[in-house]
Amino acid sequence: AKDVPGAHVLLRQDSRVSEVSIREAAQLAAYLSSKRSEGRAEVIYTPLKYVKKMAGMGPGQVKVQKHETLTVKLDSGILKRLAKNHRQGYENT
Repeated sequence: AKDVPGAHVLLRQDSRVSEVSIREAAQLAAYLSSKRSEGRAEVIYTPLKYVKKMAGMGPGQVKVQKHETLTVKLDSGILKRLAKNHRQGYENT
């Protein structure tokens, strides 16, 4: 989530990333952030080429050169489906 500690969620980009994938990733990032308890969060997203690790930054800290912002309301249905898909992916490997 924007301006708070949380997770970086990366999407594999074979071509253009769908709006659905961006929204699902934003749900996950919001859930894994300190904004989880608020039920709503602003999440930034950008192509990887705009994310840089700068000298002297702490673990997990990055500088984002340009980004877009998406506000998401946490949706337990989406989060449950993502968790189920994640578990099924491990079962099929």
